[in-house]
Amino acid sequence: AECHDSNFASFFWNISQNVSKEKHRGAVSGVAGCISPGGEFFLPHTGRPLLGCEKLLLQGIPYFRLLLGNETEVQLGDMAGNAMSLSVVNATMMAAMMCKQLRRDHIASANTDIMGTLKDINTTKKKPSLKSDSVAKFEGETTDTETLFAELSKLSNEAAESSIKCTCETSGKTSSSENFLRCRNCSMSCCRDCVHTKQGYQVSSHDINEHILTNEVHAHEKFETKLRSIMPANLIL
Repeated sequence: AECHDSNFASFFWNISQNVSKEKHRGAVSGVAGCISPGGEFFLPHTGRPLLGCEKLLLQGIPYFRLLLGNETEVQLGDMAGNAMSLSVVNATMMAAMMCKQLRRDHIASANTDIMGTLKDINTTKKKPSLKSDSVAKFEGETTDTETLFAELSKLSNEAAESSIKCTCETSGKTSSSENFLRCRNCSMSCCRDCVHTKQGYQVSSHDINEHILTNEVHAHEKFETKLRSIMPANLIL
């Protein structure tokens, strides 16, 4: 077994657990354990505990894009412990949705190794879809995941334009202002009405870029209607 000096290797120690439960000797350098609410984690190579913002990053949550206030380190840690690892969840969902089609392609191919099938799929030119335009609505249920994701990708710009831009846009509400401010560095955004008036946002320390979104473009209801018309009631793999 290899031995590593904890002063020079990026170990992750959970010091909030009972000594008999946490195996510090069996820890793997560069691998973090489960982030839990109220958990205390120590980084021996830096000589300090894990910060709340770093716990959010381990969960795949970019804390610098959150509109955080005066939350304490304990509150940030609890927020990370109650969250899901978004990057892992997304990868798992995509793998589950695609694995059955990969198995069909692997059985149809002459490859004995799954990696050979993956290589063939990546190098093979995509065949044009033979389905009619009416499949874009995907009523009922569908197995055509390729066309489905192609249709969803067309809504990416509308999804960004109709997303929440300010904290006053809650519970389905849309800001009454059409002028929005967004920081080029930290991506903080708010509407013009909430600057020094309602919420009292201070934007003097930000590199602000102002852009206009009309109420018609920024409306959440229209985007939700389009998304519901494309998404099928059932996705059969």
